[in-house]
Amino acid sequence: MIKLLIIFIIGLVALGLGPFLIEQQGVVFIQMSGYEIETTVTVLIVMLLALLLIYWFIMAILKRVFLKTKSVSGWFSTRKKRASENQTQLALMKFLEGDLKLAEKALIKGAKHAQFPALNYLLAAEIAQKQGNFDGSQHYLVLASAGQFDNELALDLTQIRLLIEKGDFNTATVRIERLRISKPIHPEVLKLSAQIYLGSKAYSALIQLLPTLSKQGVYSYTQIEEFKKESYHGLMLRIIKEESVDGLVKWWESLPRIDKKDALIQSILVETFLNEGDIGKATEYYQIFIKQHISSELLRLLERFDSLDWQSMNKRLKKWENKLSDIDTVNQAKLFISYKIENKSI
Repeated sequence: MIKLLIIFIIGLVALGLGPFLIEQQGVVFIQMSGYEIETTVTVLIVMLLALLLIYWFIMAILKRVFLKTKSVSGWFSTRKKRASENQTQLALMKFLEGDLKLAEKALIKGAKHAQFPALNYLLAAEIAQKQGNFDGSQHYLVLASAGQFDNELALDLTQIRLLIEKGDFNTATVRIERLRISKPIHPEVLKLSAQIYLGSKAYSALIQLLPTLSKQGVYSYTQIEEFKKESYHGLMLRIIKEESVDGLVKWWESLPRIDKKDALIQSILVETFLNEGDIGKATEYYQIFIKQHISSELLRLLERFDSLDWQSMNKRLKKWENKLSDIDTVNQAKLFISYKIENKSI
């Protein structure tokens, strides 16, 4: 509307001034670098309007060309991104199918135009290592770290997982300890910490980690109990090998009361003595623990003993059997005790 108004006003001015300018056109002199140009005002105005029209025409052409170029460029860019997404999806599908070689190839092919190329390289690094290609795995990690990636945690966790798979627990320990300072309760940090401590036989560190694993719900109760069993068994075995039976007894007596009443830890101690052939210590502690309480863990070791007070054991088992959930273990223990009592009386 405004453009039409401007054109209308210009038209009125032209109609009003046109006859006047024809009769009194005036003269314009332009002198520049020794050259003189003489023309009328009317001709000058026409020339300026013509130049303005040419300028507008050129700009319109250039604008259309640039818009078309931008559109073509955008089309190519979109096409490349779509192709990258397709390659990444193909890689994930092949990974699930177990075709690791093709999955790795598709990830690398789709990384160049991906929105986050580092993610492609990180996954490719893990897949390459699963195929035993350690050099390729390291190369992909370098590419991932070199790109623009604002999630350093994902990069660190991937590197640690690859170190665990390679069995390089020393380097993995150094890296995970750094993360535990900045991300002390991050689920994956805790998971990898447990794997590293167990793999490197850092049993004391794993035992200290167990309460946090339980509190954060990182592993199931069954898995945490398995970690607990492996860590205490490994630690006791190390102590008895390095410091003999007396060293293990001294260590046991130094434990907090709550740990000394733990049925699983009690059974591991007795089993360690049995495995080392020290029946005397095993019997001594077994009888102490049985007087405190009867547990399924202790009952599973019952058949490894020949000389116990079987009558007393029978009475205590009858008192505790309704409190135990492992019915099969209880029934097996009752049969074994009955067998021992009958043989003793013969």
